[in-house]
Amino acid sequence: MNLEIFLKSEKNETSTDKYQLIDDYNLILYIDPTETLEKTYQEEKVYELVRNAFRSKGYFYDSKDLEKFQIKNAQTIKICSNENNIENTIKFLKNNPSLKSQEPILVVTPNDYDKLDLFLKEDFSTFLKIKIQNQIITYQEFIKMIQLINTIFEKVIELSPLEQLLYLYDEIKRNISEKDQLDNLNSQNITNDLEKEKNNIIKSTVIFDFVVKKLGMNSAIDILKQNNSKKQYYRNFVYVNDEKYNVNSILYFDFYAKSKEEKEDSTYQNYRYFARTKAFFKIIDKDNLISTLTPFFDKNNNPEQAINELNNIQDLKASKLIYSIANYYSLFGMKADYICQLMENNCLKNFIDGKEKCLFYYQDLEPYLEREITIEDLAKCLIFVRQNQQKENSDSYQLNQQILTDTLINTYIEEYSDQQQLYDKALELANYNDFQNKKNYNKKRKIKRRITTGKN
Repeated sequence: MNLEIFLKSEKNETSTDKYQLIDDYNLILYIDPTETLEKTYQEEKVYELVRNAFRSKGYFYDSKDLEKFQIKNAQTIKICSNENNIENTIKFLKNNPSLKSQEPILVVTPNDYDKLDLFLKEDFSTFLKIKIQNQIITYQEFIKMIQLINTIFEKVIELSPLEQLLYLYDEIKRNISEKDQLDNLNSQNITNDLEKEKNNIIKSTVIFDFVVKKLGMNSAIDILKQNNSKKQYYRNFVYVNDEKYNVNSILYFDFYAKSKEEKEDSTYQNYRYFARTKAFFKIIDKDNLISTLTPFFDKNNNPEQAINELNNIQDLKASKLIYSIANYYSLFGMKADYICQLMENNCLKNFIDGKEKCLFYYQDLEPYLEREITIEDLAKCLIFVRQNQQKENSDSYQLNQQILTDTLINTYIEEYSDQQQLYDKALELANYNDFQNKKNYNKKRKIKRRITTGKN
């Protein structure tokens, strides 16, 4: 048996409401967090539920099948806060010391992020594991992650939104990279290294999402699926509104693509996958990756296709367009109320009169998905953030005229058909008084895809 425990505060549930059997051997238990598992989990009632389920499917069962539903025989126990209440979760863990022998897994969701500091006062390290975005980590790793989140948050709280995101992006890469360098000294196992890389990508997206939400921005983690493959990729996207840098867009952040390039050339400095639009990643993905949150926008990008989709909808809940629009609008801190209401009720009759409104929602989104950050604004942001970073870690965050020039070239190389023009623009933006002193300039530094035309 696999047991999922959902914590609820209501005390007026009947015993039949407490149990739900899924897929024969997966049992869901709804429980008040103040109660003990021994008191709530009544085996005879569970057995009755199992017997009825097996009979309805014509399955044969015996006493051994029923024994699998004893708590002591549970293969996994997952704990989920049904109301996203961390206080209740901690209360339940304290009230159930018998769980220590079961090594339960606590499922943490984005709705829990603002209360995770409460775990810093507790010690469940001897028995509790944590599941975040399909990744299971130890309690010690979880606490270290919370501490890192708090450290980064304190560093960026006074910055503008884009500055916060750039600082956060750099800090996550640096922290995980430094940890990897230590781990690699003791590892020559290629399989383990690949698994570690995958876990680091997930960890990066989770920490990024944690901090962004803590800073008050709306964000989400998108899981992308590769065509004809079981592989999954993770990408953050955030609604960024920063008047200082003329930004008002939905922007994406990809730690996997960044990691892949750094592995090929560790000296390669760029922000090619930092704060880029959906339009940019559609070109990069080449229709090979499909979003689980906004699938319509991966292969369709014009009103005619949206109108065609609207005209042929048979099931509102199955519509990729409607689903995608609703998920994007949640980033604005609002809902496309009409669309969400339609999806909830699946009311095609009302929808026929509201197609124009749905098309308006679609067209209203387009500019937010296409507005890129200009090379000028990124340069200003990078200079400002680097100056702050250098105050506390000048070795990790070096910046001079040459480094800034190379970074801008590597970041925007796809956007400029005239490479000489890009070189001149990058050199012009890097030519600030702050970088006239070139004593840190390493002339032997190798730059991938370096543009060598023009003056040096």
